[in-house]
Amino acid sequence: MALPRLTLRGRDRYQFMIAAGMAFGVLAGAFGAWSVVERRGGFSLSAAAAPDDGWKVLFEDGFGGKKDAYPGDHWLPDLGHHTVSPIGAGNGPMNFGTTEVAAMTKDPANVSTDGTGNLAITPRTDGAGGWTSARINSEQVFKFADGGQTAFEAKIKMPDVAGAQALGYWPSFWLLNQAQRLHPEQGNWPSGGEIDIVENVNGLNKAHFTLHCGVKGGGDQGGPCNEHNGRGTAADCAPVSCQAGYHTYRFELDRRTDAEEMRWYLDGRLTHRLERDNPPDGADGGQWKQAWDNMTGGDGFFIIFVVAMGGDMPRGNGGDIAASTEPGNPMLVDYVKVMARGAGAPDGDIAPEAPEDPTPDAPAPTATPAPSESANPEKPEDPGPATPGTPAPPTLDPDSPAAWSPPFVQAEGYSAQSGLRTDAADDIGKTEFIGWIADGDWARYDDIDFGPGGSTKFLARISGGAGGDLGGTLEVRLDSADSAPVATVKVPNTGGWQEWEDVLAEIPATKGVHDVHLKFVTDHDQEFLNVNWFTFLP
Repeated sequence: MALPRLTLRGRDRYQFMIAAGMAFGVLAGAFGAWSVVERRGGFSLSAAAAPDDGWKVLFEDGFGGKKDAYPGDHWLPDLGHHTVSPIGAGNGPMNFGTTEVAAMTKDPANVSTDGTGNLAITPRTDGAGGWTSARINSEQVFKFADGGQTAFEAKIKMPDVAGAQALGYWPSFWLLNQAQRLHPEQGNWPSGGEIDIVENVNGLNKAHFTLHCGVKGGGDQGGPCNEHNGRGTAADCAPVSCQAGYHTYRFELDRRTDAEEMRWYLDGRLTHRLERDNPPDGADGGQWKQAWDNMTGGDGFFIIFVVAMGGDMPRGNGGDIAASTEPGNPMLVDYVKVMARGAGAPDGDIAPEAPEDPTPDAPAPTATPAPSESANPEKPEDPGPATPGTPAPPTLDPDSPAAWSPPFVQAEGYSAQSGLRTDAADDIGKTEFIGWIADGDWARYDDIDFGPGGSTKFLARISGGAGGDLGGTLEVRLDSADSAPVATVKVPNTGGWQEWEDVLAEIPATKGVHDVHLKFVTDHDQEFLNVNWFTFLP
């Protein structure tokens, strides 16, 4: 698996950012007066000039590079199917811990400036059934200064695709805690915090705004943010859909008083608010404040833009990648900026990031001052779509490991079985599971692709509630029910039939396509296991 390549200049700047800590505040506002500006490919909303209200720009990128250029070394790419620590500490979970399937690249067909002032992230297929896309991370890290306010804002047009062609699309603009970038191998999500400024799935006209949080050592289920669901809400884009035009998404963290708040905005309209001193329904007050303080006083956050394909959130909203899913529809980002006022704000604006190889016809970033909370911007009837460039698909060798995505197999999708029943799983994605599993039961799954580079691990999502020592084993066999097991997984008692855990086992390096047989073995006559899904990993 390829590692992120950092130029010496980029790495030096990155280490400096880590050392400096960049104690910045958090975002606020709604928009001031609006105007309609014509841009190549259509119209979009832009804020008109407003008097200085104390906001200072900390970071800004208008993506003014030439067509098919990488957006700059201030954006660090994730490559492959998981994050890699930039300090060499280790790797994050496969499929980014969300069961998404696209291999992330920095190929200009997947991520580039489009020559008209946009960042374009475009998921594509490689001709062999594998998906590629891109996930880029800001090199710069932003902290939330006590006594200040910090804002993160971007103007985005979601992939213009809907219906069956949009199944599995998962574009997003979000923030992740720096500790999780430096040490992804520690499995510390969600205790460091994740702030989803906007997510969109399956081409639906619905923008999702969510906070994920937890307490250290508290695991990744339940807790003050009700994981894996998080604390969030959703709103429709208007007057045109999230896919038909550009919309402005903004997150603010306000620490100017002891009554700290997080606020999310869609086109200047407040859509979601969380308060430190007002725990959400069902949250333990002490844990909520502890999680909040971990985020605001921790290592800071960096920005992520990504178009994931498939995974937990699309499935949880009625769809996943299917034969009908259409590749080649980009998420377009007009600009992104970070602002602060009060404590942590600089005396003046920091100069925007310049493209490394700008072209004369690339427009400058749109001037967009911070919103005021009382504003009610007027919007045109139809901002209209912008027309991105159309780079060629990635030229991946279909026989190379980079062109392959690990299979994600829902357990209820068996080809044949004996002794099993299915039911709804109270787990990520709200899919079904196979259950009531007892000694001698089995399931077969035909034509599972282990990839040209070979798989070496078996990962399954299971639960067991028989209690006591009434466990058993799950055997993985290939091509025949009578073949020798390639993995034998001891099934733990997870504490309940809907208490789900991951189990991981090594297998001999295996390439190509095989029928997979799961056989369930125990020395008692009690039901002992449920299986939600499984996959094979490199």
